[in-house]
Amino acid sequence: MRRFKRGFSTFSGFGLTPPLGALLAGQLISWTGNRLYQVALPLLIIHEFGVGLPLGVVLAVRTAARIAVGAWAGALVDRYPRRRLIAVANLAAAAVVALVPLARDLVYLYVLSTALGVVDAVMSPANAALLPEVFPRRELQKVNAAQEVLDAVSNLAGPGLAILLVTQLGAGSAIAADAVSFVLVIPTLLALEPREAYRGRLEARGDVPLGEVWRVLRDDPLLSALLLANAAFTLALSVLSGLYAPFALRALGSGEWGYGLLVIASGLGALAGALLAPRPASR
Repeated sequence: MRRFKRGFSTFSGFGLTPPLGALLAGQLISWTGNRLYQVALPLLIIHEFGVGLPLGVVLAVRTAARIAVGAWAGALVDRYPRRRLIAVANLAAAAVVALVPLARDLVYLYVLSTALGVVDAVMSPANAALLPEVFPRRELQKVNAAQEVLDAVSNLAGPGLAILLVTQLGAGSAIAADAVSFVLVIPTLLALEPREAYRGRLEARGDVPLGEVWRVLRDDPLLSALLLANAAFTLALSVLSGLYAPFALRALGSGEWGYGLLVIASGLGALAGALLAPRPASR
């Protein structure tokens, strides 16, 4: 339990500075919104199109788009200010997610899911690159520990909130709430000013040609193999996660609340694995 306790002690020992408070508030909103979408989307698809291939394809095309763009996303992120890029990506994600409940055609839904995968691919490295711009290296471990706590909270609270919205207002309401969450995150970015020591590095960095990414992948077969293996695993995992809803609704007959409890149980398992996993020694 040391890892989990370290996360809680972060809030008192580290001090909730304005940048840290803004970061944690934004991420709690964002991660909870993500859980709303992850839980509600399968229910929406099952209600509109039935159990079967559509759900797996929707999840697979998003993951495939994220994988396809991901290799070049890091080079793209280095070309623009991270806060501005994240804000634009959040607005794009909000617009796309808001259209999902309106989908009455599978092709339309596949296109929206692909667009979300592209946004995911850009947002993930941009978020990761923003942290060292705002926080000194000596504070990053404590920041990451605090993030672990919030991730655990969103894994437990998000599905419950999603099922509450689904049972009371329908799956579309939970997805709409996720769209709103993307917009709510944007003001928190305004408090994440780059440190003075980092601003010179931001101005001096050069753009990495996008073609250079392809050259590195072509000339390093081991790296290419690792990326392909990770892509296959990620794709399989995304499709597997789509089986929760059909399993709970059809095989178990437990309804939406049973599905929500199944997702929460999965989150508890992930939390337990994270707590039990050994951490590398600090250097």
